[in-house]
Amino acid sequence: MEEYSQFIPKGSGSNIKFMINIMGLLGAIGGGWYKLESRVADLEREIEKQSEVNAIQREIELMERDQQLEELKWQFKLDSLRATSK
Repeated sequence: MEEYSQFIPKGSGSNIKFMINIMGLLGAIGGGWYKLESRVADLEREIEKQSEVNAIQREIELMERDQQLEELKWQFKLDSLRATSK
C-alpha cells in the first residue's frame, strides 16, 4: 500500500469516504424510488383488476334483473290468462 501512497494525497481518505457515502446515498435513493414505483405499479394493477371485477358484477346484476323482469312478464301473462279464463 505504501508504494501507492505517493499517488494519493494526504487527507484524501475523508474525500474517498465522502464519495463512498454519496454513492451509497444515491443507491439508497434509487432503490427507494424503484421500490416505490413497483408498489405503485402493483396498486395500479390491483385497482384495474378490481374495476374489471366490479364491471362483471354489475353485468351479472343487470342480467339477473333482466331475468327477473322476464319472469314477472310471464307471470303477469299467466295471471291475465287465468283471470280471463274464469
